Amino acid sequence: PFSTGVIGEPLPVQKIVEALPNALRDLRSDGWLDAAHGIMTTDTRPKAHSLRFHCEGRDYVLTGIAKGAGMIRPNMATMLAYLATDAAVSPPLLQALLSEAAELSFNRITIDGDTSTNDACMLVATGAAGNPLLDSADAPLYRALREALQTQCVELAQGLVRDGEGASKFVTVQVNGGRGEQECLDVAFTIAHSPLVKTALFASDPNWGRLLAAIGRAGLEALDVSRVGVYLNEVLIAENGCRAASYSEEQGVAAMAPEEIVIRIELHRGSASATVWTTDFSYDYVRMAAVHVAVGVVVDKQQLILISQRPFAAHQGGLWEFPGGKVEAGESVTRALARELREELGIGFSESRPLLIVPWDYGDKAVLLDVHLVTGLRGKARGLEGQPLAWVSVEDLARYEFPAANVPIVQALRSELECLRGE
Repeated sequence: PFSTGVIGEPLPVQKIVEALPNALRDLRSDGWLDAAHGIMTTDTRPKAHSLRFHCEGRDYVLTGIAKGAGMIRPNMATMLAYLATDAAVSPPLLQALLSEAAELSFNRITIDGDTSTNDACMLVATGAAGNPLLDSADAPLYRALREALQTQCVELAQGLVRDGEGASKFVTVQVNGGRGEQECLDVAFTIAHSPLVKTALFASDPNWGRLLAAIGRAGLEALDVSRVGVYLNEVLIAENGCRAASYSEEQGVAAMAPEEIVIRIELHRGSASATVWTTDFSYDYVRMAAVHVAVGVVVDKQQLILISQRPFAAHQGGLWEFPGGKVEAGESVTRALARELREELGIGFSESRPLLIVPWDYGDKAVLLDVHLVTGLRGKARGLEGQPLAWVSVEDLARYEFPAANVPIVQALRSELECLRGE
C-alpha cells in the first residue's frame, strides 16, 4: 500500500484488510473529495483540484488529490499524490509527462528541508474520453495534456506548502540570472532551507544579511556578490553586497507583513531562472513536528508510582514508562490523560497538575511529553492491553530501565516527592 507515517512503526495490516471490502463497495466516480480527506494525516484541510481542457473537438478531465504537511522537500517529500485523466495515453508517454510535471512542482517545494522514506505520485489514464491512443509527443493532445498536468501538479504542490505544519506564510523564492537552472535551484533551496531565513520570515524581519549569507554559501563558482540584487515583494533591500541605498526599514516591514511573500534574487550572471515554494518556521511548527504525548505520573496514597512496560515490538520496546498516550487534535492534556488511563488501565482520577514538559528527539521520532502528576485515583489499575504493571517507590525507579525521554521525569519526580514529604 501507499503510506506515510511514523518511520519504523508497522502498519495495522489487519485493520486495512478488514476495511477493504467496504472501501471497494464505496467506490464511486465522485468520491475524490472523500479520498482527499481519507489520506490526510497532519494536514488541516484536503488538497484536491480538477480541471477540464479541450483539444481537437473533444473535452478532457484531469483530477488530482494530494496530502502532506511536514517532512516536505525533494525528492519528493512525505507526500502522496494521485492524478487521473480520462484521456487514453500510452504508458511511456504518461511516465514522461508525470516525471516532467513532478520535477517542476513536487520537486520544487520544501517546508522543513527533511525528506521521507515514504512518498508516491502516480498518474492514471483511463481512456474514458474515447480518444485514439496518444503515443506521440508531437500530437496536439500531448501539448494540451502537458500544460494541464503541469498546472495541476503546481496547484497541488503549492497546496501542500500552504498547509505546511505550523506555517504562517507562503513564500516564493524566485532566482533569476543564473548561468544554469541548477545553480538557480541551489540558491533558491539554500534560502528556503535556512532556519535563520525561515525564522526571520515568521518574525516579519526583513533581514537582508541572512539572505545574502545564504546566497553566498550556495556553492556558486566565482559569485560576484556586488552584482546580486535582493527583493522582498518588489522592494529592493540589498545590492552591491550590502543594504540598498534606497531601502528603508519602513519599506521592509511593509513588504514582510503579507501572508504571501516573494523573495526575488537577481544574480546577473546568465539567463537561467528557477522558482521554489516554501514556508516560515513558527512556534506551531516546533510543536507539530513532535508527537504530543500526555504522560501521567500516577501516585497512590502510599506515594507509590505506577509504571508499565512497553511492548517489545513498539518504539523503545521493552522499556518501562509512565502511562499515557498521544494527545489528539483539539484535545486537552487532561482529557487525553483521562482517556488514556481509562483505556489502558481502567482507572480514573480526581486531580492532576502539570509537572514538567520534556521535548525529546530520538532521531527516528521526536516527542513532546506533557507530564502531569495524577492523584485521587478511582478504580484498580489493570493492564488492559496486556502490559505488565508495577507500583514502585521513587527510590526504586532506579532499578527500572526507562526511555531517555523519561529520565527527566524521574529526576523531577524525586524532587517533587521530597518536597511533599518535607525532606
